[in-house]
Amino acid sequence: MPARAEQYVDALEKYREILPQRGFPFILLDGASGTEARQTGSFSWFNAKEAVQVLSYCKKVLKAGLSQSDVGIISPYRQQVVEIRKILMLSKLTDIRVGSTEEFQGTEYKCIIISTVRANERLLEYDARKGITVYIRL
Repeated sequence: MPARAEQYVDALEKYREILPQRGFPFILLDGASGTEARQTGSFSWFNAKEAVQVLSYCKKVLKAGLSQSDVGIISPYRQQVVEIRKILMLSKLTDIRVGSTEEFQGTEYKCIIISTVRANERLLEYDARKGITVYIRL
């Protein structure tokens, strides 16, 4: 491994308790246990259980040494952004940035958490029909 790459691996070592594999800065959150929902009259989706899971990951990375301003949370659904902001505010984690994909373009964070909301394959197909996402069944 090149020396520069080894520096990054070494820098990640302090986060080894939350990273599943040494030197690989990626955690896959499986939100399949949650349920998507919409508020009456809204076209946007949210997943409350996944929002709670996002909060849990925020607390873990903060405990590992990151500051709130090092963390960004991205969700493609406006209502999920609103729900995550509420839960972070209740937990007094108000310096963590939460927004849509577009809001994060051109920004950099040490930690990005992505909340996809979807936990139901049927709704992925619905999104694809509506042009919200590309869905390919393998």
